[in-house]
Amino acid sequence: MKDKEKIYEVKVRLNDEEHTLVKKCAELCGLTQKEFLRQLIMEKNPKPIPPMEFWDMMSELYGIHESFAVISKYEPSAKEECRKIEELVLRLQEAV
Repeated sequence: MKDKEKIYEVKVRLNDEEHTLVKKCAELCGLTQKEFLRQLIMEKNPKPIPPMEFWDMMSELYGIHESFAVISKYEPSAKEECRKIEELVLRLQEAV
């Protein structure tokens, strides 16, 4: 926040279902309920934290990429496979 920026308190009334949903969504995103609602207000799209299996898979992809990079010293066509893996990793990162 900027210095001397005025702070406003906004109260919102939610029913049980709405409160449960906000709480659940905030937890899935690793955010407090306040921060989750702030991001929604600012037209950001908070995303759930990826499960541990996602990071395990990414680690495996990095290992495969490294193996292809080593092989590419002896087999130039392996560079194309490295490029494909890099593109896949980028698409996966954008998706989560």
